[in-house]
Amino acid sequence: MSSPTVDHKTRSVSRLVERKCGFSTMTVAACLMVLLVFAVISVIYRDSRLDQLKGFEEARVIDVNLRHKDLTKSAMKDLSQSRYNQLITHFFLTSDVGAGKDGPTGQRAGAFSKRAGIVSARASMLLKHFSLSFNQLRCFTTNSLLNSVSLYLQRAKLIDSIRLALRSNTPHTHLSTILTNNSNLDSFVITHSLTSAPSPDSALSFLHTLKTLNPNFSHNQYTLHALAKILAESRRIEQLQTLINEINAGKFTNVARVSFMDLLRWNSIAGDLDSAIRVWNNYRNVLPGGKRFPCTESYNILLSLYVHNGKNVEAVEFFKRLINEGVNPNPRTLTIVIDHLVSLGKLDAAKEVFELLPLMRMKRTLKQYSILVEGFTSAKRFDIVKKLVEEMHCDGMLPSGSMRMSLKRLQDAGCIEGIEDFVRELEPDRRIRSIGSCMDDSDDGVDNGEVEDSDDEDDGLVNGDDVQLKPWLNHGALASALSGWNADEVSALEDAKFVWTTRLVCKMLRSFKKVETAWKFFCWVAYQPGEFTHDVYTISRMIAILARHGKDDLVDQLISKVKRERIQLSFSTVRLIIDFYGISKKPDAALNVFYDVETISGAISQTHLMLLYSSLLRTLIKCKRGSNAMDLLEEMILSGIHPDMQTFTGLMQYFALDGDLRTVQKLFGMVRQSGVDPDAYMFQIIVRAYCKRERAALGLRVYEDMRNSNLIPDSATKALLVKSLWKEGKLREAAYVEQISEEVNDKLPIALPGHLWTFDLDFPELSRHQVAVVSEFSYRGTFSASFQLNVFEIFDSVCRMSSIAGLPAGSLFKQLLINLAISKARSKG
Repeated sequence: MSSPTVDHKTRSVSRLVERKCGFSTMTVAACLMVLLVFAVISVIYRDSRLDQLKGFEEARVIDVNLRHKDLTKSAMKDLSQSRYNQLITHFFLTSDVGAGKDGPTGQRAGAFSKRAGIVSARASMLLKHFSLSFNQLRCFTTNSLLNSVSLYLQRAKLIDSIRLALRSNTPHTHLSTILTNNSNLDSFVITHSLTSAPSPDSALSFLHTLKTLNPNFSHNQYTLHALAKILAESRRIEQLQTLINEINAGKFTNVARVSFMDLLRWNSIAGDLDSAIRVWNNYRNVLPGGKRFPCTESYNILLSLYVHNGKNVEAVEFFKRLINEGVNPNPRTLTIVIDHLVSLGKLDAAKEVFELLPLMRMKRTLKQYSILVEGFTSAKRFDIVKKLVEEMHCDGMLPSGSMRMSLKRLQDAGCIEGIEDFVRELEPDRRIRSIGSCMDDSDDGVDNGEVEDSDDEDDGLVNGDDVQLKPWLNHGALASALSGWNADEVSALEDAKFVWTTRLVCKMLRSFKKVETAWKFFCWVAYQPGEFTHDVYTISRMIAILARHGKDDLVDQLISKVKRERIQLSFSTVRLIIDFYGISKKPDAALNVFYDVETISGAISQTHLMLLYSSLLRTLIKCKRGSNAMDLLEEMILSGIHPDMQTFTGLMQYFALDGDLRTVQKLFGMVRQSGVDPDAYMFQIIVRAYCKRERAALGLRVYEDMRNSNLIPDSATKALLVKSLWKEGKLREAAYVEQISEEVNDKLPIALPGHLWTFDLDFPELSRHQVAVVSEFSYRGTFSASFQLNVFEIFDSVCRMSSIAGLPAGSLFKQLLINLAISKARSKG
């Protein structure tokens, strides 16, 4: 074996370097490599830094070139996807897209100016260039997996085929052709095909055909829950119970046990009151430690079921139980009251409840508007209908599909002056093509509209096998597919040729999980081919999302754009921005919006201004800005706006928990000076604050004031006071509390009605019609705690007495309130 040749000259040089420098040649080489890496990093950083500094300048230059049509493909070929997104955002924020022709009021509140066409033409050059780039990129990845948007579109197309087959004269034949060896058939397609079936029988027939063609088919949790809902809707209670037992017994792999809330919903849909009561009681018995009662929605479901079965007395008692246990009614609960009053013909009483919602810090929902509009339309009281539609427009809500016939009757009566654009929102969009039984499978571009799987399923024309339906669309699934917002997904979305409407864009924005994706979509959709332009509804939705996530810089840019376009945001939107800034801890941004409210939203009434002050105070409290909150409170009072009970109570609780008892006493004095009688809930807050700070003697003094006002605490507060006095060695005072409470110990409620601030973030519209309960509702703020339960009972009395005496419910309700107030005043002396 020959030895390797050794370069003696090289070896001697290495030894010389080691002797002179003290480093081996390997160490020197390593140092050179490290220097090279640092050099490369510095070059990359410099380029990125220059790119960042020159970003807006580049956008300006490209904007100028686009104006003169000097920017060619060769000049744009080096633009990256990220640069493309930046430029689209730049064009949207700097262009005057949105100025209405009708002045500040802007009857459509956001119809865009002629310059939108110019800007859209400039942006379309960018879109065209990048569409070409995206298509070239896809050519290299034809053998790769489908992107999420393309997969969604294929699934949607298959669901449309199944929908058509289920509505044909020979569904089994069509389904056999569609389902055989179809690679896109998965649990997503099966679940939504079941929910979009025209009837429960057709849905069950679809499942039977599927199992026949594929004996190895197995359910998952989504398909099983869809099947359970179908069985409930068709009142097949025995089959439903069998399915529930099989799920809970573990017959289906990777499927969790059925939750109590799902059982409640299914029993409610099936109308099985006895099973629902049994489930609700079991739910209460297994609550985790520290939780006193189930969620409010469980109460709502059971209340609706009581009334649906004609058990109004039991519903009243159950509602009293809800209040006594400390559960706070939410907008869904008030929807139940409004709905039932309307169904009984008590329209004025229902409207009075509806008008009280803002003062109760309850969100007015689209469902409530729909119920009232339908009720007053049936009574041919079109003046009230028009007023409701105007209020709905001011609240920034689009009309629902259920209001179509009501607004059509309003239009026939000639009462739509001033709300023409609002009514026009419900007219069918002729740009959305219907799908028929003879779909061209080679057509990749389908004009999709805004109809989702649960809306307007039977709006199509059915004539034998000639079925015409609107395309199926699920905005939640589409938004999920776009979560990454990469080039392939955006290109597939463009190729789909969606018909973008205000309603669809609002639903998409609400469905995005990431605020960054929502913002990219918001900017992107503004420059898509077609007639869509952003209006007050889409801008309001985007601003609320940005405020919720603390993107105050983007909110400021959009508000500046709104001012330029002379668009006025609704009061509800402004208030929502301020409330969301409290969640995202942006108090300074909330203050800026508040002091600019007249520019953003126009003239504000005293009531609305009081609510805005209250929202801003809550935001400051959430951000630990107590001193600023007190300054704002003094400014509010000096301007002649009096805070309500919720505002004072919320401030008291914050300073009490912070240990600032002096400020609590100051606030309590302000309440008395304002002429408002403190309610039991406010007294309770103060007593608990003193006990926590080991000042039980002061708590006893407040407790005595509370009793002198004919108010009683809840059992927990009384027990805390006695325990605190005993702990501080004041045994005589503790015995005194027990002595004076002996008469009312049996009457002490578990919890007092009322809660702080009472702001509800975002209650979605009800997915199904809820029948209402004739009973009571919780209103704290204008009425004292002792007045509440009487108000609850008024609605039961209104419905019963007016039906007997034949009196209008609204006038009877007012007279009952007057009589109750007089008797209350007499009892006080």
